[in-house]
Formats: sequence, C-alpha cells, structure tokens
Amino acid sequence: MRIRDNTPTINTLRNFNTNQTALQKNLEKLSSGYKINRAGDDAAGLAVSESMRERIKGLDQGHNNINDGIEMINTADGAMGEITEILQRISKLSIQAHDGIYNDENLEEIQNEITELKNEIIRITDSTEFNDIKVLKQHDDTPQEYTSEVPSWLKDHTSSSMRVGNVSGFNQYIAPGRNDTPAVDNNASAVIDFSGLTSKYNGSGSLTADDLYKDVYDLLGTSIGMSCATCTSHYYGVAFYGAAVEPGSNITKEFLRESMSYSNGKPVTNSAIDLGNLTIDDNSSETIFGYISFLKETNADPSTLSDAAEKIANRLYSKTLDTLSNVINEEDHFNRVLDLNVDGSTPALAIYDYRDNNNSVDVQFNTNGMQKVRTGNIWIQCSSVQDDRILLDFPYINLDILGIKDFDISDRDNQSNVEDIKHAIDKVSEFRARLGAQQNRLEHTRASNEVMDENVTSSESRIRDTDIAKEKSKLDKNSILIQSAQNILGQIDKTTQGILQLFG
Repeated sequence: MRIRDNTPTINTLRNFNTNQTALQKNLEKLSSGYKINRAGDDAAGLAVSESMRERIKGLDQGHNNINDGIEMINTADGAMGEITEILQRISKLSIQAHDGIYNDENLEEIQNEITELKNEIIRITDSTEFNDIKVLKQHDDTPQEYTSEVPSWLKDHTSSSMRVGNVSGFNQYIAPGRNDTPAVDNNASAVIDFSGLTSKYNGSGSLTADDLYKDVYDLLGTSIGMSCATCTSHYYGVAFYGAAVEPGSNITKEFLRESMSYSNGKPVTNSAIDLGNLTIDDNSSETIFGYISFLKETNADPSTLSDAAEKIANRLYSKTLDTLSNVINEEDHFNRVLDLNVDGSTPALAIYDYRDNNNSVDVQFNTNGMQKVRTGNIWIQCSSVQDDRILLDFPYINLDILGIKDFDISDRDNQSNVEDIKHAIDKVSEFRARLGAQQNRLEHTRASNEVMDENVTSSESRIRDTDIAKEKSKLDKNSILIQSAQNILGQIDKTTQGILQLFG
C-alpha cells in the first residue's frame, strides 16, 4: 500500500478531464449543429467543406444572376412585342393607302399616323431599360474611323530587302499568257513571312493562349501593300479583316473591307482575307478565333501552343498565297508570286516584277479604314467558376435597322413599301427569336445549377453538419463516464481515510 504517489486518483482525474473535454465538444456540436466548429475538429474536412461552401454560394448567386438575365430578356421581348404591334398597324395602313378610293388628303392623314407610330418606335427603343441599361440600344453599328499597323511579329519578317536570288528552291507562279521564264536572281521583291508567329511560340517561355489570340487579333484591320515595280498606280497586297471580340473585353469590333486603304490613300484591292470566318483548315468548320478560344478554355501548354501557332501561320500564309495569285491571275500583269515554303517550315512568299531588276518595292504597313464597334454584349455569370458565363446578345434597333426611316405611302404606285414593312416585322421577329433561344438556354442552365447546388449542399452537409442522433449517444456516454469518474474519486477518498486510521 503506497501513499507517496496517489496513482489511482491521477488516473481517474485524467479520464475525468478527457471525458469532460469530450462532453464539452458534444455540447458544442449539438448546440451549433456543426460537426466541425474549428480546424482541429477535422482539418481535411474543413478545407473540403469550405471549398464546397464557396461553390454553393457561387451557385446561389449565379441562380439570382440567371433570373436577372431572364427578366432582362423579358423586358426587351415585351418592348419588341409592342414594336411588332406598331409595325402590324403600319402594314395595315400602307395596304389601306394603296386602295384607289383615297384622295391626297386621306393619304396625308394616313401618313401622319404612320409618322407618329414611327416616333413611338423611336421612343420605345430609347426608353426601354433594365437597371439603367438600354436593352434595345446595345449594338451601335455606326462605323468609326481607325488606323492600324501590322503587328511586329509579322512586320519584322516582312520587307522589301529580301532578294529572291537568296532563296534556294521555290515554286514559281507565272501569269497566264507568259511562256517565258525570266531570271529571278536579284529581281526586286517584297516578302511576306508568317514565320514570326512560329518563332515567337517556340514551346518555351510563359506565353499563353490569350497572347496567341491577341497576336492574331492584331492582324484585323491591317494590310500589307507592295508597289508594282514597273507602274505607280497599283499595289499588290493582302488585307486582313473581319469581326472578333477584342482581347480583355466584351467588345466586338468589325473591320470593313470596303473602307480599308493603305497609308498613302490607295484603296486596298480585292485581295483580302476574312479572318472572322477563316477556318483552321479546308476540312473544318472551326474558325481560327474559335480554335484559339478552345485553346484558352483548355489551358493549352507551351508545346500545344507552339503547334497551334505553326498551324495558324501556315494557314495565313497559304490563304495569302492563293489570294494574291488569284489577283495577279485576273489582272494578267507581269508580277509573279513566289512560294518560298518549299521546305514546309518557312511560311513565306514573295512578289516581284521580272521586268525590273533595280527598282525597290515600296511596302506599306499602315492601314486606314472604318470599323463597327459593338459595345453592348452582356455576360451572365452563372457560378464562381471563372468562365462559367453566358453571353446575352441584345439587338440594336432603330428605324434605319428596320429599314423604315424614310417610309412614305404618298406615292400610290410604289408597292415596295408594303414589302419594307414585312421585312421590318421579320427583322424584329428574328431579334425576338434570338433572345427567346437565349432565354431557353438560361432556364436550362438554372435547372442544371439547381441540381448541382442540391448535390454539393448535400455533400457539404455530410462533412460539416452534426449527426444529432450519433452525437447525442456520445453525449450520454460521456455523461455516464463523468459520473462514474466522480464516484470513483469518492471511493478513493474513503480508501485514503482508511490508510490514515492505520496511524491511530
């Protein structure tokens, strides 16, 4: 029998404190409803559940965003429905005006009503708003002036200093009607070389698909023009035009081919390439910009970007070669187009005039033109995922777009105005159908998000929420153990009293 160290008491107190701590945690979990109240309760579970919570909150807000988008579409659709009713009334009036029983005074009254109805269309399009956003004034297609220069990756590889004679091996294009084969050494030439894109994206460095998109986008609205060595009135060149979304914004810019001119004022010829619609190859429906957008979505690695840049450079080169060859073929001039890509790794071509060995060829890189800027694209963010969003493509409506700005029924013999109103109604119907399709998509997205929200919430609950029945049983167990420990401490105290009695 030992009295120096009261081991039974120490052991009992330790168990008592352990059960007391467990009991406190039981009470905390039952009172809060959470199984994890601090990181120490379940470190891994906390990290996973917090990530799920963020996802749930994002889905909840995305649900609200989608509802706002649907209401915005309903606002625009309601306004366009009223515009359709007005156009139907104008159609009826125009048909009435072509009835021969009406005199000039009657026609004037009919025209007055049509004028008022047209003014109401203007008022509706100008005043229809959703949260101060004019939903029917989203795409202003009024052309704007611009000046662009060929991007450095192409300009640095394009010049008038390269001599054809310095290139070993090439396929020579000869204009029709010419049977002679001129000497090519030292002929004045201008070179268009797309290899700058492939050398920039060589598989090393930190360039991304966003950078590649910007590099190709920078070609839009630009042109490369080369003067004719034996004439002063003509340029051979190629222009890059089309429409695409500006990098880093939701602005769509459309460059107008018919307005493009070189910096010296000479208009761009018909040798132009529509980059907005240019597919990645002849057997694909995917455009160049669509292809790069896919690379952005899939976070393409440097090696993939290198292959993509080479593919795009060769596509631009081949279309430029075909386009220039066709122009020279049609004009039956003395110029030649040389294919310098005989090795399959140098996407370059040259233009020269074999009748002149001394004159240099002037190369123009600056381009003036007109562009349409569409600034009204509205994105609906559907969740906390960065690119989980939907574009709402609202229309821009005015009397010019509808084709009825100068609508007049005073000329009895002009039957075309009846057809003009039909086209205007069809135009509004097209806008409404497009928005209706987007609304259907939003409703499906909302339903999908609701299912995802439910599943993620259920998973988060299993990790984070308290199982009341299980926790209550633990509480009862720990309460019993605490009471037992208290009783044992009482028994130990009696034993101690017995030992003291031995000392009389």
